[in-house]
Amino acid sequence: MTDRQQTSGLEIVTLATIGCRLRERRREIEEAILGQLLANESELRIDEEELRRGMQETVRACLDLVLLTIGNDPDWDDLPMVPPAAVVQTRRVAQSGFGLNGMLQTYIGGYSVLWDFVLEEIKRVEVNAEERAELLRLSSVRLASMAAQLLPAVAAAHARESNRIRQSREERTVGIVQALLKSSLVDADELAYDVDGSHVGLIATGPLAVKVVQTVAKTLGRGLLHVCRDDGVVWGWLSSDEPVSPTGFPDLGPVASGVRLAFGEPASGRNGFRSTHRQAQAAMQVALCQRQLVTRYADVLLLVPAIQDEQAGDSLISIYLSPLEESRERSPTLKDTLQAYFEAERNTSATAARLKVDRRTAMTRLRTVEERLGFPIYKRHAELEVALRLDQLRREARAQDE
Repeated sequence: MTDRQQTSGLEIVTLATIGCRLRERRREIEEAILGQLLANESELRIDEEELRRGMQETVRACLDLVLLTIGNDPDWDDLPMVPPAAVVQTRRVAQSGFGLNGMLQTYIGGYSVLWDFVLEEIKRVEVNAEERAELLRLSSVRLASMAAQLLPAVAAAHARESNRIRQSREERTVGIVQALLKSSLVDADELAYDVDGSHVGLIATGPLAVKVVQTVAKTLGRGLLHVCRDDGVVWGWLSSDEPVSPTGFPDLGPVASGVRLAFGEPASGRNGFRSTHRQAQAAMQVALCQRQLVTRYADVLLLVPAIQDEQAGDSLISIYLSPLEESRERSPTLKDTLQAYFEAERNTSATAARLKVDRRTAMTRLRTVEERLGFPIYKRHAELEVALRLDQLRREARAQDE
């Protein structure tokens, strides 16, 4: 049985009396609730006439519903517990930027003021202690029933509106950024970012890419503009005139697992906004072939064409590395020797130490490399280094796919 069905005749009459007295004090109650809410006006940030008017309408609508509920309306448990005015005001509040927790606190504050009035009227009725306790219980149950429906409803309305605003803002930001990448003649005042300043473009992929990008900007102390694409890739710009180097890059911990970051080079103005982004895009093509977190465009500039054009990459490896594998012993030591030579900054003694052989053996292998190539290493050292790095990247990429 419901509480309404269990309520005695005396309690019905008494609740009706309490409801009647509360209606007589309606203006007083409304002013008290509004006074309580407006006392915290600085916290609520309700300084617009429309928001003030909406607050008054919501208080009145909720108060009407409470008076019907407390007043023992025959169908109180079938009443709609969410006044339309409350939902409309919730959307206004969300649009003003006021948070959900703060909004719910205003409802709790209003409820507290109202309950004081209910207690006053219950104390005034002439009933025994047991009947007074039952009146308190019934009043509390009915107000709680209303709150149990009203608060989740306004919370959901606030969440929907906040999400709509966020999505709308993100969509506008994406539109402005896409327009900037095509033309300088774009109004970018809506962006909280100086597109006419200095930038370092970045692109991020992988799980938690957005969080990693935000952490990078915060750690480096740089302003950030970022947009999330439908494919999960994050485009970003750091307000900076200094390059971002993998050396000394901050440790981002487990959050960076599986994420790849590609950075362009510092550039200024709107043309620089576009150029550093294109560089980051090119660097990302190399980054996807590597296991490391950070890839800088300046470090992979010569690799980019070979990555972008697979046939050009095939030719590079064929011309500069294949001769080192064509020996009767089919030994890989010639390619390893060349790699060690470049890592040792073309120092023969350091190369021997890396290979754990004596200097004479290292020199003999390097001469063999030059004989197989048909030219001295120094004349084509850039091409040879790129070919070696491309070969390594391809092997790493194959390993990731396996």
